[in-house]
Amino acid sequence: WDAKVLDVLPEARPEAPSEWLQAVTLHHLLVMGSGLKPESDGGRAEPGWAKTILAYDCDHEPGTHFAYNSMSTYLVSCMVQKVTGQKIRDYLVPRLFEPLGMMNEDGSAPKWDESPDGINVGGWGLWLSAKQIAPFGQCLLQRGVWDGKQLLPREWLDLATTAQIDNGN
Repeated sequence: WDAKVLDVLPEARPEAPSEWLQAVTLHHLLVMGSGLKPESDGGRAEPGWAKTILAYDCDHEPGTHFAYNSMSTYLVSCMVQKVTGQKIRDYLVPRLFEPLGMMNEDGSAPKWDESPDGINVGGWGLWLSAKQIAPFGQCLLQRGVWDGKQLLPREWLDLATTAQIDNGN
């Protein structure tokens, strides 16, 4: 939650990162309050997305300004892969997809689009049918419990369903 992006992804660190960029945490990325400049949220064709995104720097102090940024979710995916050694999709297979019955009919894991660097894109590109995603919704309604087992921590659900940063004007 408090892990700093540049600490987890030192290979993507710009040469002289600003104080604000150095302060961006996983939490900031998840609540869309990273402060990253809007230009950082664009399509990419070449490898090195994380380095390109972070080169744009911040135009707001992290945690002070809401701005939806799809590349924030990509950086979260990068961080998960770096820390776990697994793509976020593969990390979720035994923890979420299998227990909820979200696997494909042939038993394979759902497809999740990847960057040229082989990292799941994060907040988009997860290919699920309505039948596959419905158990996740039901699990949320049951406060993270599925088949009598706590799959999702209640603390996470509380955070995920509580305002974290003002997203008004």
